Amino acid sequence: MATKKRGGLSQFTVPKSDAKPDPAPAAEPTEAETQKPRKKTETAKKPDIVRTTVGMNRDALKALKYLATDEDVSVNALLVEGVNLVFRSRGKPEIG
Repeated sequence: MATKKRGGLSQFTVPKSDAKPDPAPAAEPTEAETQKPRKKTETAKKPDIVRTTVGMNRDALKALKYLATDEDVSVNALLVEGVNLVFRSRGKPEIG
């Protein structure tokens, strides 16, 4: 029983002699594409906040997170409260 020989990949390619169809005309650019990017404008002055890192052991962090959850406040709010206690004890003005 003779089997039919399979064709190679060449059967799926377009011969170079065939002319390619004209590409479709480019669509008109949308309004979003023609607009220049907006510059950032300051509408409201942001508070001058600087981030810092606090090192503590895992158990202390876990306890701080539980306390924040129990009191429905952020960990940051508790840390600010702690810094304010230190400042107050030393006669310094409190932070936000």
